[in-house]
Amino acid sequence: MRPMTLAEPAAAETSGRSAYPPIAEHGIIGDLHSVALVATDGTIDWYCPQQFDAPSVFGAILDKDKGGYYRIAPVGEDWTSTQFYFPDTNVLVTRFLSPSGVAEVIGFMPIGSTRAEQHRHRLVRRVCKACRRVFQPSAEIQVECNLLPHHQLYQAVGCAQCGKLGYRGRIGLQEVFAITAPIREALQAGASDDDLYTLAAHSGMINLFTDGVAKCVAGYSTIEEVYKTILADS
Repeated sequence: MRPMTLAEPAAAETSGRSAYPPIAEHGIIGDLHSVALVATDGTIDWYCPQQFDAPSVFGAILDKDKGGYYRIAPVGEDWTSTQFYFPDTNVLVTRFLSPSGVAEVIGFMPIGSTRAEQHRHRLVRRVCKACRRVFQPSAEIQVECNLLPHHQLYQAVGCAQCGKLGYRGRIGLQEVFAITAPIREALQAGASDDDLYTLAAHSGMINLFTDGVAKCVAGYSTIEEVYKTILADS
C-alpha cells in the first residue's frame, strides 16, 4: 500500500479547504495560558501565543485572506478526517483516512515543567453534577480547609452520564495575587521567583489550595480531587 503523503505548505494552500469551517468542526488545545483552535482538516486557524488576550498569530477563522493559518493535511481531496481526544486528556488527534492509507496529527500544548511553572496552576476534574452527593467532611478537613458551618462539599459517585467515573471534564486552579507596592519594588529589583512567591504569600495571595477549596465549595470539584492533585506534589 502506498503511504499517504502529507501536503507541503504551498500544496496545502491550494487544496481547496473550506473558507470558514464551522466552529463545531474544531478541537481546542491549550496550556492554561492560551489556546489554539484546530479544524478537522488539520488547520490551526486561531492561536494567540503565551496568553489569551495576546495578538493572534493565526486568525484565519476570522479572515481567510489575511488572518493566517498553519496546516498539515493530505495532498489532494480524496480523503476524510475525524477528531477525538485521548481519554481524559487535552491531547487532540486529527485522523486522516484515504484509499492510500491513514495518517494522524497529534496536537497538544504542554504545561510548564519547571518548578516556577508547575506550582502556579493545576487542572482538577469536575465532579459530575448529575450524580454528586453532599457529604460531611471530618473535623480535621474542616479546620485545614478553613470551612465555615454553612459550606457544603460534594462527593463523586458515578453514573451513566459520566461513565461511572463521578467526574466530567476539568477545571483550572490558579494562584492569584495583587501587585502591591512591596511586590512591585521586588520585581524592579530583580527578585527571584522564590522570593516573590514568599512575599506574595504574606500579601494575601490566593494559592492553589485556597482556590481549590473555593471551587469545591462552589460545587465544581471535590476535596479528595484537590488533595490528590495539589498536596501529593508537596
